[in-house]
Amino acid sequence: MSVVDHKHITMYNKMYGKSKHLLYCLHSTGLLFLFLVTASSLIQSPPRIVNEPYSDEVLFQVATVENQQVKPFVIKCEAEGLPAPKYRWMKNGKHFNWQEYNDRITQQPGQGSLTVTKPRDEDIGQYQCFAENIYGIATSKSVNVVKAELNSFKNEPKLYVEAQEGNPLKLPCHPPTGLPKPNINWLKRNQVGGLQYVTNTRITLDPEGNLWFSNVTRDDKTSDGSTYFCYAESLTTSEYKLGNPVNLNVIQAAETALQNKYPPTQQYVTRRNEVALLDKKVELFCIYGGTPLPETFWLKDGRPIQSNERVSQENYGKSLIIRKVKFEDKGKYTCEVSNGVGSPQSYNIELDVMAVPYFTVVPQIVEGAEGETAVIRCEASGNPEPTIKWIHNGRPLSEASPNPRRSVTSNSITITPLTKSDTGNYGCNATNSIGYVYKDVYVNVLGFSPEITEKFKRETIDGRALIIENAYFGVPDQHVKCTKNDMELTGGRYSVLDNGDLQIIYPMKGLNQQIFYEKYPLGIHSRKKVLVETP
Repeated sequence: MSVVDHKHITMYNKMYGKSKHLLYCLHSTGLLFLFLVTASSLIQSPPRIVNEPYSDEVLFQVATVENQQVKPFVIKCEAEGLPAPKYRWMKNGKHFNWQEYNDRITQQPGQGSLTVTKPRDEDIGQYQCFAENIYGIATSKSVNVVKAELNSFKNEPKLYVEAQEGNPLKLPCHPPTGLPKPNINWLKRNQVGGLQYVTNTRITLDPEGNLWFSNVTRDDKTSDGSTYFCYAESLTTSEYKLGNPVNLNVIQAAETALQNKYPPTQQYVTRRNEVALLDKKVELFCIYGGTPLPETFWLKDGRPIQSNERVSQENYGKSLIIRKVKFEDKGKYTCEVSNGVGSPQSYNIELDVMAVPYFTVVPQIVEGAEGETAVIRCEASGNPEPTIKWIHNGRPLSEASPNPRRSVTSNSITITPLTKSDTGNYGCNATNSIGYVYKDVYVNVLGFSPEITEKFKRETIDGRALIIENAYFGVPDQHVKCTKNDMELTGGRYSVLDNGDLQIIYPMKGLNQQIFYEKYPLGIHSRKKVLVETP
C-alpha cells in the first residue's frame, strides 16, 4: 500500500465532508505505512457562499466602435452544501433570468458565477446571488456592476490668459466625467509637439483639476508657440483625453524679478470640515501664492507633524497625505504659511474619521444536535454607528414564519431546543450611511444514529499493550462502551480511550474472546462484535 501524505488526507476530507476519519500507522521492517479509515456517512448541510466578488463594485467595458475587442467580465458566486446547491440571481431587486441572454451570458459549470462575454450598457445594475438546497438559502453580498468609461471634454473655445509677472495665477480645468474617476494633470506642448508635465515647486494641481501658479515667471508664457492642456486619463480603459488649449501671456514687471515681492495669498484649501474614511487615504491641501515662494508648516492639534511611513507632505509642502487613516487621525490640522513679506497666514481643517461597518464579532456556522441550543452572534462597529438587520433564507427575518423557540436581539439569534426544522441560513447585515458589511452562515441540526463503520484493527505496542481500534461515526458525540460476555470492560487492564479505541494492558494468552462495542447518543444504540485473538 502506498504512503498517504497530509495533502491527500486534506483533499479526502474536502471530498467526503465532515465524516469522522481514523488515521493510524504500523511500523514494519523500517517502513511507515499510513492507512485511512473513513466513515460511510456524509453530513447534509445548507449552502455556504465560498466565493463572491471581493469588492462591492464590478467594472466592465463596452465596445465603442465596430469589431472592438473588449474583455468579458465575471460576477462570482460559488457555494458549498450537501446536496449541491442550485443558483438564482436578482438584478435591481427583481428575478434575473440570465438564460434569456445565453448568446452572451453563461453560468460557469458547478457554480453560480456569471460570465458576460459581450458586455452592453444594459448590464449595468445591482446583482445578488442565491444558492439553495433543501436545507436553506445562502445569500451573497450585493454587487454594483458599472460601466467603465471616460467621456470627452466639453467643446470650449481656446482660452487666452494674461498674468502679471510675480502674481499668483489659476488655470481652470473642467474635467470630463468618467468611471472610475479619471486622473487629471496638465501638460505643456511645445511648438514641435513635445509634451511635458508642468508641476513644480511653484505650480500645483488641486484635486478638482485646476492648476495654480504660486507666482508667474517669464518662463511660463506661451508666446513661443507652446500651449497648456488639461489632461484626463483612465487607467481602467487605457485611454486619455486632452482638454481645450490655453495660451498664457506674461506681462513683465518694470522692476527686476528679484524686486517683485507679494505676501502669501490663499489660492486653494481643503474645506474646513473634512471627512476621511478608515483605512483609506486622505490628502489635505493648503495652496498659497506669493513672491518669494511661501513655505508651509503643518500642525495637528497645535503640535508640529513629524513625517513617517503613513503621514507625509507632498507638493512641496502644499498638501498633507495620511495613508491608511486611523481613528486617532481625527483632529484639527493647521497649515502656517509665510514668505517674509507681510503677515504670516494660517488655515485650520477639522478632520473627522468615518468608517464603513466592520465586524467585531463575526457570525459563525452553528452545528448541533436536536435538543441542544444554537446561538449566532453578530456585532459590528463603524462611524456612524451601524444598524444590524437579520436575513433568513434570503429574506428579511421579519418576514419569516414565527418560531416560538427563536429569540432575536440586534446582536444575536438564539434557538432552543433545536429541531430538524431549524436547519437553515441566517445572514447578518450591518449598515450605515457609508456602506455595509454582510455575512451569511447557517444552523445545521444533526441527528445521526451511531454507526460502527469499519472492521476492527489491532495493534500491539512493545508486546505489553493491545489497542483495538474502533472507527465509528455519529452525531452528537458518542458514548462508547465495550463489553465481554455481556459485562462492561472498565478499570483494571481495560480502558476506553477518548477516540473510542479499547486498550488492554498486559494481555493474557488464552482463548479467543468476543468483545462488543456499543454507542448510544440520545438513547439510540449501535452494537458490533469483534473477535480478538490475544497474544
